[in-house]
Amino acid sequence: MDKSMYYSYATAVYEKIKERVNGYVKYKVYADIDAIIFRVTFKDFHFEYAINDIADKIYAGDSEIVADEFIHAYKTEVFNAFFKRTKKKEAYV
Repeated sequence: MDKSMYYSYATAVYEKIKERVNGYVKYKVYADIDAIIFRVTFKDFHFEYAINDIADKIYAGDSEIVADEFIHAYKTEVFNAFFKRTKKKEAYV
């Protein structure tokens, strides 16, 4: 598969992520291992998310689904980083 297809796909996902996330978003394409890694930095918070099997996702055309999966993982990480879960709250009470 041509590297330009990987970059086009990564850019499409990047644009969707950038619309929905506060922070500096960047990505790196690893065409030789069929993966893309997205990174978000916001103040002292850093988040990385790897997406593999890119060739299959390109043919399926599911950049919106991948962006949604990223957003879900990002929100989970943000909530876990900044909010105490019930078990943690009980430990502090």
